[in-house]
Amino acid sequence: MDVNNARLCAAVRMVERGPARRARGAALAEFMGGADVDPTLIEPIDRQQARAKLLHMESLGTQIGKTPEASRKLFEAVIGKDDSLPRRFLASGDAAARAVGRVIVHGGALYGTGSLIGSRVMITNNHVLPDTDTADGSAIELGYYEPVPGQAAFEGQSFPLDPDLFFYTSEDLDFTLCGVQSEIDGRSTANFGALDLFWESGKALVGERVNIVHHAGGRPQVLSIRENAMVDIFDDWLHYLADTEPGSSGAAVFNDEWQMIALHHASVPTGDGSVMNEGVRVSSIVAHLVGAMG
Repeated sequence: MDVNNARLCAAVRMVERGPARRARGAALAEFMGGADVDPTLIEPIDRQQARAKLLHMESLGTQIGKTPEASRKLFEAVIGKDDSLPRRFLASGDAAARAVGRVIVHGGALYGTGSLIGSRVMITNNHVLPDTDTADGSAIELGYYEPVPGQAAFEGQSFPLDPDLFFYTSEDLDFTLCGVQSEIDGRSTANFGALDLFWESGKALVGERVNIVHHAGGRPQVLSIRENAMVDIFDDWLHYLADTEPGSSGAAVFNDEWQMIALHHASVPTGDGSVMNEGVRVSSIVAHLVGAMG
């Protein structure tokens, strides 16, 4: 899948999902305003219960589906008006961001974003690394970000990709896993950590904020946080508002617990004059891999 095809497929889904997306958004706004709205118009019961479990709100989860007020408490907890966050949000975000790097394709012919999911394996889009020939001679650069003002620029550490070690790709879900040379010239990918791919559904609900760590335009790492909201989730896809650019392809999309919930792959018009982003759900990627590899 090339980038133009990825955007075209995403644009078609954006337009097709327009009525459902707007209905969901309206239901959420009315529900959060105190109206008597069926919460399953926003999210199905099983996903609400899964979200409560992941947030360690098990007692509330047992009430979801029995009373709308339980659903209201859950949505208020995850998308309430209070924008305050615990201090650990910053520490956890920094740890997650360390595993995200700039994918340099053939010396800079193309840039993308990728993330370590192990010391010797990274994930990005199929349209960034469609085959082993593209991966061979490419690299992931970790720790490439702007320094604190007044400090010397910090040079990222580049690790060559190793498709002979491991390579798996899916055009349908637009993702690629590729091996990485983890030790080179005294440097190690182990110093940057790795992201977990959680198979569970329910890592974020419609209306929740999402956070994206990426190398927009191939530039030093940036974070898109807070003014981003998930507006739709269906099948294998997640739609959200955020500032992204070319070079953001393959970025990790996180919830506020810094669990990776999607792999960013396209920013496209919605058909109503706005622009929206689409990511591949991590749960779908994991399910695909389990089915393909047993």
